[in-house]
Amino acid sequence: MKRCGKKQDGLTFLSLLVVLAVVGFFAYVGIKLVPVYMEYFSVTSSLQSLAEEESQGLAVGELRSRLLKRLQINNVSHVDEDDISIRSEAGSKTVTIQYEVQEPFYGSVSLLISFEDSVTLSGN
Repeated sequence: MKRCGKKQDGLTFLSLLVVLAVVGFFAYVGIKLVPVYMEYFSVTSSLQSLAEEESQGLAVGELRSRLLKRLQINNVSHVDEDDISIRSEAGSKTVTIQYEVQEPFYGSVSLLISFEDSVTLSGN
């Protein structure tokens, strides 16, 4: 027996809802994480600007102070003085910023993002 009629193509209403739910989930994650990563890019640009100026001869306290001022100007709120470490090595200094951001996601679920960036200030 031959069937008459056309085969239907396309999404059902239920599969459309599933697709919208998945897209909505990833959009929500993006909305939560974009500000955190924008702040991280401000941290890296502050480190790079510190490396570009002639700051090798400065004391550790002065380096930390200059970096904290740059971070304050860039509205970085998740990095404090304890997250910055400065090591002096033979002929250079390494400035490292290591911090974590805990972003509330939904209810009691949070996203934890860890960042670490460093720059070496070589002698001039």
